[in-house]
Amino acid sequence: MSRRALRFLLVSSAAVLVMVAGLAVYRFLPVRVLTDYQGRPACSPLYAFWMPRVSVRVLVAASVALLYIAWLWFATERAPRGAWRRCVALGASWLWLLVLAIAVAGIRLPINDLGAFTRVYPGEEFWDDVPLVAEHGPTWFLANFTRLQTRNQLSLHGLQHPPGHTLFLWGVTRVFGLSAEAAALAILLGGSTGVVPLARLARRLAGEPTERRVLALYPVVPSVLLFAVAAPDFLFAGLALWSLWLAVEAVLGGGVFVALAAGAVGGMAATFSFAQAFVGLLVGIFAIARWIERPGVGRPLASMAVGLAAWYAILRWGFAFDWLDALRLAHQKYAAVVRAEFGSYSLMDWLYTSLGNLLAFAWYLGVPAVAGAALSVAAAVRTRAFGSVGPHFARSLWLTVAVMVFGGVFILEVERVWLFIVGPVLIVAAAMLPAADEPRADRRWLAALVAVPLLQAVVWETLFFTIW
Repeated sequence: MSRRALRFLLVSSAAVLVMVAGLAVYRFLPVRVLTDYQGRPACSPLYAFWMPRVSVRVLVAASVALLYIAWLWFATERAPRGAWRRCVALGASWLWLLVLAIAVAGIRLPINDLGAFTRVYPGEEFWDDVPLVAEHGPTWFLANFTRLQTRNQLSLHGLQHPPGHTLFLWGVTRVFGLSAEAAALAILLGGSTGVVPLARLARRLAGEPTERRVLALYPVVPSVLLFAVAAPDFLFAGLALWSLWLAVEAVLGGGVFVALAAGAVGGMAATFSFAQAFVGLLVGIFAIARWIERPGVGRPLASMAVGLAAWYAILRWGFAFDWLDALRLAHQKYAAVVRAEFGSYSLMDWLYTSLGNLLAFAWYLGVPAVAGAALSVAAAVRTRAFGSVGPHFARSLWLTVAVMVFGGVFILEVERVWLFIVGPVLIVAAAMLPAADEPRADRRWLAALVAVPLLQAVVWETLFFTIW
């Protein structure tokens, strides 16, 4: 075993111990932030409830997981070379993501009830706002969105988010009727398209070997498997990946049209979640770092700003929807929820939620990705090599994640809400993973890497109810 592989195993073991110890500490803290479900307290800082569900469907999910590992084993040896290999790997990653997510969701839900997420907390979901759009139309909904926010005439999530998710779900009902199952599958299909820009981004930043690992690991990240079906955050994650890939390409010299597209797609993503601001923060830090090294990113940044401004102008003057005003009102609604939970948000409350954010995100990221991320952070602190990823992107990513963790914007539930940053973290983490010295050993290594998070996801979904 190489020194790098041994170091990875040691870091993985340490990560597991730290996470388990952290969960044990939080278990006995008196603070309770997350909403109970049917009288059961959440396993804070994880939004999960101890509700074991053992049935034959667990065996189905486990069998699908084993098939995926077997496919990776044989595909690694028999895959075609060149461009065909990349196409096969990309298509297979996308297809396996769909199959694995449905199989894991099926542990608790039959295939004809995947839309059960709409009934967990009535009055809180985007789905509850769809009848409003159906009654008055999407143009009226956009024009009156901030008025609806002011009068508390939207669902809890609708009050705190832009209208994109609600309009998307309304569009699904126009095609398939008022079917929550169709909505759940549409969210899965829409979010899964993010595999394409994720692969392109990994190849651009870190090369083909890291791209292959990312394509193998992304479908088995526990947070992706547990929330890809039905959680609207996964839909936003797909859009965020498209915008990030285009923006990075623009910063690295992709041209004016790519930059304009990056701004416009970023604006579209921001219509689904205000968290797109953190994608913008990542791109901004990355662009500044590139500019310090080699000036010349001013034009792509200006072009991205034009694309973003054009999207804002279309919404503002074409549909009378003011994104900035919606953001202001959403912040007010969110602040009211925080005050209701904490009263005055003290330093100890901030520490509790910040460290809880980090622990929850890491727990659902999966052990291999957490170990790779830890190695990348260590490299950032010690200014050493970042594997195959350039230092600018890695440091920009970790600065952005630090703001997300400690900025006081997010109060737990990040295992789902932060799906949009899972892809970039996985790229940086995969670049730090050791490779075996020969193909047969490399297949075994890759199989072990995907088996661990798969086991995490199947066991966790079997033992805990994770809401969405």
